[in-house]
Amino acid sequence: MGATQANDFYAGLKLGLTSLLVAPEFLFRVETAEPEPASPGQYRLDGYTKAARLSLLLWDSAPDQELLAAARSGAIHTQGGLKQQISRMIASPRFENGARAFFTDMLQLDGFENLVKEPTIYPKFNQAVADSAKEQTLKTIIDLLIHKKADYRDLFTSNETFLNRPLASVYRVPFTFSGDWAPYKFSEMSERSGILTEVAFLSLFAHPGSSSPTRRGIKLNEIFNCLATPDPPADVDFSKVQASDKGTVRDRLLAHMANPGCAVCHVHNDPMGLALEHFDGLGQLRTTENGKTIDATADLKGVKIEGATGLGRLLHDSPRVPACLVRNVYSYAAGRKTDSQDGDFLAEQTRAFASNGYRFPDLMLQIASSPHFFRVVLPAGVERVPRAARGLVEDDGAVAPPKPSSGGVQ
Repeated sequence: MGATQANDFYAGLKLGLTSLLVAPEFLFRVETAEPEPASPGQYRLDGYTKAARLSLLLWDSAPDQELLAAARSGAIHTQGGLKQQISRMIASPRFENGARAFFTDMLQLDGFENLVKEPTIYPKFNQAVADSAKEQTLKTIIDLLIHKKADYRDLFTSNETFLNRPLASVYRVPFTFSGDWAPYKFSEMSERSGILTEVAFLSLFAHPGSSSPTRRGIKLNEIFNCLATPDPPADVDFSKVQASDKGTVRDRLLAHMANPGCAVCHVHNDPMGLALEHFDGLGQLRTTENGKTIDATADLKGVKIEGATGLGRLLHDSPRVPACLVRNVYSYAAGRKTDSQDGDFLAEQTRAFASNGYRFPDLMLQIASSPHFFRVVLPAGVERVPRAARGLVEDDGAVAPPKPSSGGVQ
């Protein structure tokens, strides 16, 4: 029609492409709800929407033909059919892609796209090191959680990882292996304990020219404990803590915390970050700063932390850490933040996670096969929609009223 009205084929093509690129169905993943046959007045996600949710969560990709067939036949609506598909998908090599996507998101590894370091302070840092650091952490996670099906909490204590040539230079390890990547086990004396002592976490959450116990502590609480930290007051004087040429960062933080408005958050975050102070802003091991010996011990609400290994053990034994992973997985899977209505479900999933030995594939099976994951919530004030109508599920899981037909297929 556009070409006819403009009397120009390319003008019509431009209009068609423009319409496609701004259509909600192109820009967003539209989810569709349908009446629940066994429960009049209730709704369920349709088979194709369920298939898309599963595939994006477990494979970070579109559904394959077998999953689409289960959606088409309705088998995906039965608990047996659903679990059969989930088990098949978790057993597939493609499950690694889904795990990589989830942990990239959870650990905020996309931050490497904008990471910069002061070249005069960290001459070893370059794009190869940045790419390798991200890949190292993902390889460590996949090997431990997917290949070995180990306890999730071991991510904070294991000294087994993978190295390539660029990273070997940063870790000050002789690279004598064949191939691009090789398994590597740090010695017990290296202070390397889990993914928190890998270059990825240590370099991402530091300053361009120095380490940052505060930033590292904030991210530890945010990512692994699901505890948010409020923004600092607008009138904070950072001059003392930013004087990186004077003493150790511990000394500078103590001076900075003399401000009562800052102490509340610093007491909450800094101890865990200070336990990582034997690693500089790139993740290289050190024992001194500006000629002064670094004290990497810390006290967190009366609990003594002995450096990075002590911090790793603290997180390994904390019940908050696996509970936070459960929350993160569900929030990622559902595409929304959790709320008070999810409390009982999350507590139940956390208990099941513990009883299954904190195994990540089992957690994904638990959540992906639960009715709560696929639940449809009607917006306030909407009691029911005619049975023949189909609605759209919005970001919060609510069913939007059906849109008037415009002649196309919906």
